[in-house]
Amino acid sequence: MLKMMVCFKNFQILLIFFVLTNLLFTSSQSQAKLNRPKLVLVLVIDQFRSDYLSRFENQFLPAFQKSGELGGFKYLLSQSAFLPLSQFNTLQNITASGHATLLSGAYPYQTGIPLNEWFNPNTQEVVYSTDDPDSPIIGSQGVESAKKGSAPDSIVPDPDSLAIHAGMSPKNLRATTVGDELKNAGFSSKIVSIALKHRSSILLGGHRADLALWYDTDSNEWVSSRYYLKNSELPHWVIELNKKVKAQKGQTFEWKPLSNGKGPSDESFFPGLGKTQFTQKGSSKSLATPYGVELTFDAAQQALSAYPWGQGPATDLLAISLSSHDKVGHCFGPNSRPIEEITLAQDRMLAKFLNQVRKKIPGGLKDVLILLTADHGVSPSPDWLKKNGLDAGVLDLEELSQSISRRIDEKFGKPAQGNWVSKALYFHFYLNHSEILSKKLDLSLVEFEAKAELLKNPKIAYVLTSTDFELRRLPPGIFELQALHSYVPGRSGHLIIVPRPFYLPKNDVFQLGATTHLTGYSYDRTIPILLSGHHIQPGIYPTQAQAIDIAPTLSFLLGIIPPSLSEGRTLSEIIDLNSLRSTK
Repeated sequence: MLKMMVCFKNFQILLIFFVLTNLLFTSSQSQAKLNRPKLVLVLVIDQFRSDYLSRFENQFLPAFQKSGELGGFKYLLSQSAFLPLSQFNTLQNITASGHATLLSGAYPYQTGIPLNEWFNPNTQEVVYSTDDPDSPIIGSQGVESAKKGSAPDSIVPDPDSLAIHAGMSPKNLRATTVGDELKNAGFSSKIVSIALKHRSSILLGGHRADLALWYDTDSNEWVSSRYYLKNSELPHWVIELNKKVKAQKGQTFEWKPLSNGKGPSDESFFPGLGKTQFTQKGSSKSLATPYGVELTFDAAQQALSAYPWGQGPATDLLAISLSSHDKVGHCFGPNSRPIEEITLAQDRMLAKFLNQVRKKIPGGLKDVLILLTADHGVSPSPDWLKKNGLDAGVLDLEELSQSISRRIDEKFGKPAQGNWVSKALYFHFYLNHSEILSKKLDLSLVEFEAKAELLKNPKIAYVLTSTDFELRRLPPGIFELQALHSYVPGRSGHLIIVPRPFYLPKNDVFQLGATTHLTGYSYDRTIPILLSGHHIQPGIYPTQAQAIDIAPTLSFLLGIIPPSLSEGRTLSEIIDLNSLRSTK
């Protein structure tokens, strides 16, 4: 009996061993089939409100054209998990902070990028988000073109001009990105980012990008910096691209309007819009037309041809940001005819590029994980809103600064140097810190007086001070969350305005055109998220996803840990769990 029991026990052990071995083998087989995508293609459209995809959908190319070619937006809509109500839960939505968040999965309070630029009270200088004097700009001839000059006093007509920047890098970004984590995991991934705007390209690429490329409007060429190019030479393909671009300067760019023409147009910018338009290539104005989109996709196509994307053992990442949409949006607003035109032009050029990617990547687009999203939305222009019976307008930051200074003068006396407000920038007010210290004033009391003065203005909903943040004395609901997500000590202002809906800063409006994006209201924070490819379940999802959810979702699909400061969740509702479990 004992012998029989021992045999039975041995049999049980063997059976358990067999089952475990079989399970491990099956698991191994399943894992082997969970191939990572060969390429992650990130497409960011600057200032692309989510509603554009529904408003203009009937004018997009078909998802599958009769020629056998793929369409643009409609193709992605048909193949993607589409989350139209996604958002940035931040107090102020702007290009640098948006791009910094998308692939890091972290809000500005962690990334350290609250704005495009901020004021340093200690040095009394404006600091640009991607400035780095130790990383000189590399021009098309392979020389370092360290350009001297300070960052602009406020937003200038062309803040992307390199004439005001000595060098560029992601050194101010405190977070890692999805691309960084691919390389941190030991993969030999190729990481390249491209945009007309330097901040867009650099912050998408992260710290370990092989190349971040942006466009210099002054020299009419694509450039990078020594941060990426240790030998101070652009890759050969970029030099050849620049020869082509520079040779085209001054040539006529012809484009025929594509829209139904329902939105109003600005005749001073696009005379006779509705007829064939002619633009001089290389001009600043040309970047706010479909030529800027063509310029960007041409650079992306050259990058696509230059490297063996998707042909190695690791997943590669190509990130592209289309900056021209933002330029058009600022000039005319989201309800204009030009915004229709630029959106439809992007649709056609996107289709062309997707077909190029399909032919380039072994296995076609089924082996490509595609993300289409935006860095922020935009407000309708105050003029358009007022014509349609809505309360809207502007806040003059200079006038507000003067009223603050007068009140503090009366309370604490005049400063020995300058005014009590050293700088007003993007609804941020930076107080004269050195005078506060020299007079031994209590900063919280000075802020209290400044806040009280600002709140006298009926166009202002809330005013937040640095003391409010320290004491967690913040407005209720969504404003508290947005404020906590956005405030960066030492970079954010001593006071931050939350305006009433549809009120914009006067200096932004006057210098950038009809409208801007600088709040946490729905029109500025709502963006589309479209994800297609490996293990994604296509469909429209009403989920109110967050921009910070993109990075951990991509990380899950790539089999890597999320970026260092990532705080979003995996969008599990859009993942095809059956395909994950498949062993076929």
